[in-house]
Amino acid sequence: MPRLTTSLLKQSSSSGRWLTRQRDDPFVRARAVAEGNTETLYRSRSSFKLNSLAKKYPCLLPRGGLVLDLGAAPGGWSQVAAPKVGSRGRVVALDLLPILPISKNVTILQGDFLSPSIQEELAAVIAGSTTLRSEQPISQRDAHFSEDTRTSLEPSLQRVDSILSDMMANMSGIRARDIEASLELCETALRFARGRLKTGLTKSHAEDGEGKKVLALRDYKGNMLMKFFQHPLLADFKKTQLEPVFEKVAVEKPKESRSESSEAYFVCLGYRGD
Repeated sequence: MPRLTTSLLKQSSSSGRWLTRQRDDPFVRARAVAEGNTETLYRSRSSFKLNSLAKKYPCLLPRGGLVLDLGAAPGGWSQVAAPKVGSRGRVVALDLLPILPISKNVTILQGDFLSPSIQEELAAVIAGSTTLRSEQPISQRDAHFSEDTRTSLEPSLQRVDSILSDMMANMSGIRARDIEASLELCETALRFARGRLKTGLTKSHAEDGEGKKVLALRDYKGNMLMKFFQHPLLADFKKTQLEPVFEKVAVEKPKESRSESSEAYFVCLGYRGD
């Protein structure tokens, strides 16, 4: 009989806490109840978080809009976004990992969203190209578009309504390292968003309690949603990098997030451009 070591006891205790947490989690149970119903079964628990945030900020998933979902696997956020943008909208799900088909208005691209080949493929989607290569073998998808095609697509890049990022690096257990990884992902997503998000504001306004005209939440153009882990470094990122380029930047921790988690979301509305 194997000897119980301190390491095994700790692992067993940790596994037990995880199982208990999963069993008692209402959103895990909600997924289980939907088992077998492919129309309502979400692929990830985080789907409930996006649903909650989209209810508060409808402009994140505008009807008929173009939405990019970065780090999309297994596809839970794209599942939420697809019906909200509707049949006239488009969701583009990008990830290094494969994603099973979701719906007709979701285009799946597998690869590094910073690689030239994926960016050119994305440019074709943004431009409304009907000759997508996403169903071709991976080996064929590394080929670049011609220079003429690339040039013709450049003016059309700034047409994205929203960019979503639920990306998270593999946790090391070392808080300083994990915080740095979270910051790096946020900075990378912001660099990617520049030049792709729409800019400007609509003319529709609401009035505040003092009769002043204010922009309604659904009227912002060029929006972004990013996961991060709360830390002074990320607070500084919000102040120095997000607030200068967006009309409104809020920090949200939806009720669906576990209370013990330090995760939160930057809700960035109204991209001003560079």
